[in-house]
Amino acid sequence: MLGSTSNRKRDILAPVVLPSSILLLEDDLDLRTMVEKMLSLAGFQVMATADAEEAYDLYHHSPPSLVIADLMLPRVDGESFLKRIRNRYGAALAPVLILSASATRTRVAAELEVDSLEKPFAMNELLETVRRLIPPDAPLAPE
Repeated sequence: MLGSTSNRKRDILAPVVLPSSILLLEDDLDLRTMVEKMLSLAGFQVMATADAEEAYDLYHHSPPSLVIADLMLPRVDGESFLKRIRNRYGAALAPVLILSASATRTRVAAELEVDSLEKPFAMNELLETVRRLIPPDAPLAPE
């Protein structure tokens, strides 16, 4: 009886391994849905939104393994969002991937020292970039 109690304690105290999470900030519904589905099928947990303020709250409450953000957004643009989380989290900031057709994409990516892909992009190119940016020992969602 005593042995079974200690086994239960060991199970309760075992670390919980959560899947790598990605925060996706994209205002184009079709693209957001397609990227979210592709990343989910690849084993990532995806938190998707079209709103930078909601993305900031999501980041604060559940820091992701990677942030994917568009630059041209309604209300608060992606550059302002990225600078806000950089100012708040500094070195603890998750890796960032900018997805944008904006002419400022390369300037913003260079200034923030983050990766970027130009829209339109191939889904396999996006997946390869995501896998490169997320630490290799980060867990994926169970199949």
